[in-house]
Amino acid sequence: MMMRINSGIILILLLLPGGVMALDGGRKPVLMDAAFFSGFNALLPLKRDFFLDGKLGLIVKAQGQVEEINDKGRFGRKYRIIVRCTESKAINVLYHVHTDDPVYLKQLKKGDSFSFAGILKMYTPLSTQRESYICDILLSDKKEEAD
Repeated sequence: MMMRINSGIILILLLLPGGVMALDGGRKPVLMDAAFFSGFNALLPLKRDFFLDGKLGLIVKAQGQVEEINDKGRFGRKYRIIVRCTESKAINVLYHVHTDDPVYLKQLKKGDSFSFAGILKMYTPLSTQRESYICDILLSDKKEEAD
């Protein structure tokens, strides 16, 4: 009887969203593309922060144009790549992409197109109208995740 109850509880826990995530290795990355930002722009300004709160800690995929590369990394990473989002028309987004890999300093230059995947660590609204954001992302240095 006790075995049946325990296995029933385990089955219920596995079927909860978190349990399903554990079984399939995690959620699919959040694609921060034109469709994402179209829906984001449709939200009321104050609801945008709550929406982004739900994405914190998740893997995101994004792309944009390199603005700057420097050695002012955060979150324990050495380098920061500043990327202007090219997918959003109404919302201005700067990605601060943090990495330890010095190869990006050599390979990327201002104006280059850059597609990447990483963990969304935090975001900062740049105005009370919530039409500009900085998103801090820990770059996944695994090449297969950025493809």
